[in-house]
Amino acid sequence: MKRVVEVYGKYGVLEIVGNPQETILYLKNKPIHYSWYAEVGSTWRYHIAQGLNDQIVRVNGRTENLLKRGIKNEGDFLAVTEYFNSFFKYGKYEYGCYEMHKDMHFTDTPKSNNYESFDFYGGMLELSPTQNFIDNTAVEEYKEKILRGVRPVIILLHLQNSWMFYILDGHHKFHAYKKANIAPYAIIITKLESKYKSIEETIQLAKKMNCKNEDYIYWMKKEKKYLSHYNDEIVKADYINKGWVPKIIPLSSKNIYVTSNVETNESRLVFTYADKDLKKFKLNLQKINKNNIKSKSKEFGKKISIKFKDGYEYYIYLENKTLHGVSINEKSRTVKMWII
Repeated sequence: MKRVVEVYGKYGVLEIVGNPQETILYLKNKPIHYSWYAEVGSTWRYHIAQGLNDQIVRVNGRTENLLKRGIKNEGDFLAVTEYFNSFFKYGKYEYGCYEMHKDMHFTDTPKSNNYESFDFYGGMLELSPTQNFIDNTAVEEYKEKILRGVRPVIILLHLQNSWMFYILDGHHKFHAYKKANIAPYAIIITKLESKYKSIEETIQLAKKMNCKNEDYIYWMKKEKKYLSHYNDEIVKADYINKGWVPKIIPLSSKNIYVTSNVETNESRLVFTYADKDLKKFKLNLQKINKNNIKSKSKEFGKKISIKFKDGYEYYIYLENKTLHGVSINEKSRTVKMWII
């Protein structure tokens, strides 16, 4: 089940702002979470958060009951989405109902109501809690229901193409799913836009959130300068709009090299990527090998010719009726893309 809604929430209390590299979560115009990735030799995630004793949105009785017993039909799904619309400021949001991976984890959260800064390995999909109080009795009650076959639903919020997810409702449910060793069910709310803040804006924000660690500021500046280079070279050069660079290219891409022929509208693209982006990048692709290349050619109505080499994985990707070949070398973290 999926649904896209445009919200005109002038008086909304929640706002999420950012892009795949950083996100800022506001509650009543006050930042309560600020998180960003940086490449420090490996993918690292820096996080500033305020500990809150209670969940950031209050769920009414009807919605709470729907989430406790699980989404049974389209009517349940629509009722939940309509309710959560009221919490958001203006924006376009996609709601989707999913069964998630059971090996996901929480990030840390401050035990007090003060801002705290912490960092950790960022190459994993983790959920950020927005409350620091957990009632173990409630967790056990949910666990028993889950083991009996009930699938209560967690509400998650994130930005398009971002791997930073925030729990709006369902902290106890998440812990219960972990104890039951069962994959959690969630409605994921995705804000369909990206915004980029300047280095000065984010430094000011970090200091407002009481971040005094100069190492954090250093890696923030360094990553921002790199992202500025990315935007200048790819987005501002209009390569994506011209179709020379596919829209799925990861934001962390470096060493980008594009060759193109304006007359034939052909192009080849080479780039390196950060580890954190590979799994999500692959989700957009269809794997191809010697055994299925003929059937794929028939499926797409175009002869696909690839010289397979050891050490590479090969894929195809369709964007705007243009079929791309893709090769990935995980050892060198290099991707090559070309139009078939």
